[in-house]
Formats: sequence, structure tokens, C-alpha cells
Amino acid sequence: MDARRASALLARAFTGIERRIHRAWKGLRLNIGLRVPVKIDPVATPLTLDLFGTLSSLRILRFDLPRPAWSRIAVSALLLGTACAWSACSGRDDSRGSTGDSNASGSSGPIGLQSLAWRRPVGADSATNDAPETVVVATFRPDREGAPWRSSAPGGTEDVEFLAGRDADGKKRLVHGTVLEGQGSGKRLEIDLNGIDERFNEVIVEAQTFTRRGELVTVRARSGGKIVASSAGAKLNGASGLQPVVLSLPGTGGLQGPPESLSVLFTGNKDDRIVVTSVTLLRREWSRYLPSVESPGHRLSGDHYRESVGLLAGSPLEIDIPDIAGGTLEFSLAQVPGMTPAGQRLSARVTVRRGDREIASETFDFGAAASESEALGWHDCRMDLSSQGAGPAVVSLELLGSDLAGGGTGVPTLSLVSTPALAIRSQDPEIEPVPTVVLITSDTHRADHIGLSEGAKLVFTPALDELGLAGVNFLNCYSSTNVTSPSHAALLTGMHPRDTRIVTNDVRLSERANTLAEHFQDAGYATFAVTSAPHLVDPTSGFGQGFRRMGGSALEVRDAAVSVAQARDWMRSAEGLPVFLWLHLFDAHDPYAPPEPFSGRYYPEDEDPRDPTRESSLSADLIPAWGKGVTDPETFFRAEYRAEIDYLDSELARLLDEPRVRAGITAFTADHGENFGEHQIWFSHGGLYPSTLHIPLLMRWPGGPTHLKTNVPVRQIDVGRTLLNLAGLDAVDHPGRDLRWAIDEPTLTNPRFFLSVRGVEAGVEADGWLLNLSLDDHGLLRSEKRRPFGRVELFHLAEDPEAAVDVLQENLPRARKMRARLIEWLTSGEGSGLAAESETSEELVALLAELGYSGSDEEASTDWWDPETRSGGAWETSPWRLLFED
Repeated sequence: MDARRASALLARAFTGIERRIHRAWKGLRLNIGLRVPVKIDPVATPLTLDLFGTLSSLRILRFDLPRPAWSRIAVSALLLGTACAWSACSGRDDSRGSTGDSNASGSSGPIGLQSLAWRRPVGADSATNDAPETVVVATFRPDREGAPWRSSAPGGTEDVEFLAGRDADGKKRLVHGTVLEGQGSGKRLEIDLNGIDERFNEVIVEAQTFTRRGELVTVRARSGGKIVASSAGAKLNGASGLQPVVLSLPGTGGLQGPPESLSVLFTGNKDDRIVVTSVTLLRREWSRYLPSVESPGHRLSGDHYRESVGLLAGSPLEIDIPDIAGGTLEFSLAQVPGMTPAGQRLSARVTVRRGDREIASETFDFGAAASESEALGWHDCRMDLSSQGAGPAVVSLELLGSDLAGGGTGVPTLSLVSTPALAIRSQDPEIEPVPTVVLITSDTHRADHIGLSEGAKLVFTPALDELGLAGVNFLNCYSSTNVTSPSHAALLTGMHPRDTRIVTNDVRLSERANTLAEHFQDAGYATFAVTSAPHLVDPTSGFGQGFRRMGGSALEVRDAAVSVAQARDWMRSAEGLPVFLWLHLFDAHDPYAPPEPFSGRYYPEDEDPRDPTRESSLSADLIPAWGKGVTDPETFFRAEYRAEIDYLDSELARLLDEPRVRAGITAFTADHGENFGEHQIWFSHGGLYPSTLHIPLLMRWPGGPTHLKTNVPVRQIDVGRTLLNLAGLDAVDHPGRDLRWAIDEPTLTNPRFFLSVRGVEAGVEADGWLLNLSLDDHGLLRSEKRRPFGRVELFHLAEDPEAAVDVLQENLPRARKMRARLIEWLTSGEGSGLAAESETSEELVALLAELGYSGSDEEASTDWWDPETRSGGAWETSPWRLLFED
């Protein structure tokens, strides 16, 4: 056995020792890393012992052991003795002293990514070469002669004058405006911009709406009959008088001149009456639309998002690197979509200095944008610094270029630059393996649609079956909610939707959150997220926190083949680095349209699902828009759902077969399930029942059990805590319970609590019983029954696993206790939550509605149990109050 392999084996042995001691000795904290001096702390004054590289790749950093002091000395002596013995038998020459402290891969420092941060040069302020003044380009206002725009609305339009507010002298102000009436997205203004010869990048719309919920406002610029720039949506608050709505339109920066026309669009759920009194065009500094060094953000360029900041020509950025030895500087550059004129090059120069001396430099040139709509996407920059010797260095990055060669556009040369890192890669993963952690979430995936599921075999999933057989199949896993974004927010933070206060798909996770990806990033992992639904990309969801890259489209659903291919490519790009990957698949979600040859595999060949002579058993309002024309919806949609899962399994096999995935830690689960007629709910995931909450959970990890099935009740929300512990990151502060308790101590179960979309229902499961409580008077998508406030259901899952029979009346004492426990839980949440406003657009709102996420006419309340308000003042006479509170 050579010295390097023996060293790696010894490192693994110490990892095993650490795990055993950690479990046996509460309070022991053993941090594992690479090639750092052992630090022994047997007394109050710490003593540092350098082993001068004799440990090779031995992964020992520091031991912080609890008192008594003799225990610290004993463990430290044991490790020191083992290290010295290894030094003697390895035949290494230690006469080099501290200069020979490289690890087995030839690198210096722990393998992984050391995250760095861009900053402005010392002495520079936030000013750039981008003109900071605000210029009013034009203002459009109606007057007695008419309106300066064309208007249209489903309920008609009218030019009016009315009194609104007061002027500077306190007199009532006579205002002219245009009234738009009607529901949905048909309310709009069209403004001709002929004669406007100055660029603008911001629009202020002064308007008023009269419903409490308000309206979503967006603007679009057009040239040549095409949309050339669009804003994100902004909220026009309801019943608040005239108010300005500010909309950013930086996409006009990539045009050769101002656009020809501007559209202002209003979108709402209810019939509404809007009055618009003015539209103002402004030009502000272009750099304000880019993330700053103080607040990096995930920005899209090409086909994915990366955490990045803005970089302007003439305003360089710098990085401080504590020690460059053995590392490669890695970052990426991209042009800004919509803000890059045709012909502008993407070129930058990197300079590395130590003190006043330049020790390295390199220029990266990736060519020019072919057209104003084809900005260059992310391009990787790598600079090997391993030959520059140990020690600190300052890196300077300068974007090359001016406004535009051959003509000024008024827009500075600017780009995006991703968050930098110093990468130290394993040169021989077989001897010095790097960890791989993969989290896969399959949207809308029921627990009974896995080949390994108990009962009838509904699907063919050999890849997932192999994963489950090689690890643990948690047969009784429940989600915390029945809607996509809130479920993933809970999964990524370890916090229940009660506490995140995120219960809809249009609310963004706040930057205050501490996410699973951030923990792995802090531990040196390359972190990747690949999503397949538009509401999960970072601008809408906030889930990009901690991910260096995030794949997904903001405007369309992605197929499993596309998402899996991207995940595999990114994983391979991180060869030699530890990786945390989150892959989200959306194929099982409606409209249940699997590709060939999967489509139709579970539907009778001699049947036509659209046979016009067949009379559908379901009313027309229970059949979704995407399924119109299907006359056998009950059978056909369920069959195609099953085929979708077969398809995603076939694609997922490509990822699960990757060698480093097979050797790593993998978890497969879902966000929620789906209804196919359960409780008279069709083709959606409303309600808190096993059909919507019971989800698959398969986990495999090195050294873990195989061919193990457990029926112990567990929570999907605990997967993150478990992955961290399996990766050796036990000390990370992250909520949750390590799911291995279900294997080691299966009797220590706790109640499981649930909160539905919009917080209109809550539930609790305990000891095989499920109780549901209605928190609002509400209906459910594709269900004919309304649910009054205070309504209670009770199911005995031990005898009725599908919760088909309500046994409330026969078990009122139990129901009263469970209801009281649920209300106590609902009202005991602490904190202000993790909800923030998301970026949205008219297109995204329309797509979410098409997918069944049309929202509500009222805002989701986070006062979960509020009888007086939510019952409409009728709680005192409610039969549900009389049944449970008298």
C-alpha cells in the first residue's frame, strides 16, 4: 500500500471515530478538514501543535472537547500518537519542516471552493462613470382635449375629470384621467413614442384602483411591431387613492435608439375600475439595475442564473485572497440581456498583485454580441495561481471597452461578474474522494407512484427502485403543505410554512433565511440548483440563495431531459470539488402530457380519450382548460400522469448512474401529491389528505443500510438536516431532525402538522389519526364543495389509509383534543416569517393560472387562527363552534 492511499484510509478511519464519539459523547465537537495543524486545547490557554505536513491528507483540524481536562488530553494524545506512528511508517522525510505541508493532491489547503467577494478599490466610493442624474424624458397626461394614448378594456374605457387631492396651496386639484373597466389582463394603454429621441429606462404610472387586492402593472416597449423590452410587474395597491407605480425598463439599453411605442398593462383577478392620470418616462443611471457589491443577486444570462454583481468599464473591482497557494481563481463573465448593444465585446483584464508588485495578469476576451437580442451568456474564467507561491494577494478585474466602438449609445459598457472563488481540486478522486450530495424533488409526485410502493404497481420506475433498494425507503413521509413554493421553502430552510409564512407561489423567500445551499457553500461545496418550473427561479422564489448557479426558465416549464442534462453537465464541470446539487422536476404536474413513446402506455389502445360519442362523467367546470375535449378524463388523465412518472424516471436514470452520484449521498422526494377524485377533488392538489401530503422519500448514503423499508411517520421538512449530518456538517445550525432516528429509535414519533395553500386549512397527524381544520370559508380548485370556517374532519389512517371515511362523530373526544392541539400549534409560531416580495410579470401570472395557481381575490392571511375575522363575524353562531367550544 502506498503512502497516499494509506493516508486516505487513515483519514476515513478518523472520520468514523469522529462519528462514533459524537454520538456517544454529547457536547463533543470534532471539526474535520484538510491539512491544517492539529489544535489541542487541554487547558484554558490553547496550545497549537504543528505536525509539519506529516499527516499528508489526514483530515484533522481541531478538537474542542468538553471538560474534564483529562479527557481532552487523552483524546489529543491518542491522535498525536497515531499521527506520529503514521509519520514514522510512511517513510516521509520531514526535514523540510513546515514547507512540506501540501496534501496528497499537490494542492494547498482544504479541497473545495473558498468563496470570495468583490469590493471596490480602496479609496473608491460607490460612484461610477455612469451619469447619476435623473432626467425626465417625457410626461403624458390627458387634458380637456383628450388623452395622449389609446386605451382598451373588457368593460370599456372613458376619459374623465375629477377632483383628487390638493395642490401646494391647499386647493382641490382637478385631474384628467382615463378609466379602464373589466377583469383580467385586457386593460391597457398604448402610447406612441414618435418624436421621443432620448433613451429612457424607467416608467412611472400614476393610477388608482378601487378593489382591496389591487392590480399588477407592467410595461412593454415595442419597435418594428415586436416587444423589445418588458418590465417586471409592480403592485398598484387597492383603495389607496392616486399613487405612482415605478417600473424599471433597463432592456431599452440594448436598443440602437428609443423604442417606437409603449404599452401599459393592468392585470387583476376581479372586475375592477382603474383610472390612469399620467405616464412619465425617466432616464436614470444604468448601473442601478445591476446587483451591487454590497448586495449580490442572481441574474439570468444565457440559459441560467448566477450569483453576481455589476461591472462597468472604468470602474474596476477587487478581491482580497488570504492565501493563493495551490488554488485556481474562478469566476464568470456575462453580458447583460437587454442592456448590451450589438457589437459590444465581452472583454476583461485580471491583474494579481502582492504589495506593489504585479505577479500575474491575464486578459479574457469572449467576442461580441451578434445583435441587441443576443447578449453573450455566462463564460467561465479560470486563472491558475498555484505557481505564485503562498501568501496573500489582491486581484483586480477591469472591464475593457467604452460606450460602443464606432458610436455612442449613451449606455456604458457593463457586464455581470459572478461571485468569485478560490478552487482547490482533488487531483485523484479515487485516493482523495470528494463528497457529492444530491437532492431531487419531483413536483406533484404521489407516494403510491413509485415501483417500490406498497400495493398495486402503478408505474415502472427502475431507476428510483434501484435507489430505494440501495438505501432506505421511507414509506410514511408527509409534506408540510400542498403547494410547490411553500413546500420547497420549508425543505430548503427546515422551517414549517407556519413559520416561514410563505403559503403561496408568488411570495419570495427573504434574504434573511438560512438555507441548505448556504450551509453547503460555506463548507466549500460547489452548489447547483436546476429547476423546471418558472415560479422556482430566484427572482420569483428567492431560492437561489447559496447556489452558485441556478438553471430554469422564468416563463416556461422545462422538460426532465433538459433539466437532467444541465445537472449532469454542471456536476462534471465541478470534477475534483465537493458538490451539492438540487434538481427539481415538473413532469408529473399537469397537464399530464408525456412524450412518445410514454404517452398512452397506460390507456387502452382501442379507446379514444376524446371520443365525442362518449358522455363525460365529470361536469365541464371540473375539467381543466388544458384537457378540454377529453371525454374520459377520470381514466385518461390518471393514465397519462402515470406515464409522466415513467418518463421522468427514464431521464433521472442518467443522473443516478453518474459514478460520483452512485458513490455519494442522494435523496429523492416530492413537494406534494395530486388528487384524482379523492374527496371529489379532481386533477389538482387542494386539501390536506394523503393524496396530497403523502409523498415518496428514498435516501442512499455511503455506509448506510440497504434494502430497508420503514413505515415510521417522518417529515419531508427534515431531509435538509439529515443531508447535512450525513455530509459531516452536524455542527451547522439548521432546523430539523436527522431522519436516521426512524431507523435507530422508531418509537420516538412526534405529531406532524400541515398548512395548506393560502393558509385556509390546517391539519395534524398523530398516532395514526388525521384531523383537518378549515381556517377560512373557501373553495378548492376543481371541487364543487365549499368548506366553511371551523369545519373539522377526522380520519383513522391506521384503518383507512386513503382518508376516505370521516369518523368525526364517532370520535368526538379524540377530535376535540387533536383540534385543541392543532390550534395551540397554529398560534404558537414566533417571528415575522421569511416572506418577501417577488418579481413577477403578466406572462408569469398567466402561466401560473394555466397551471392551476390562479390565487385568490384576497391576500393570504398569516393570522392562522382568527375566528372573528375569518368567519365574517358569524363564529358565535357557527355549528362548529357549538360542537367544539361549548
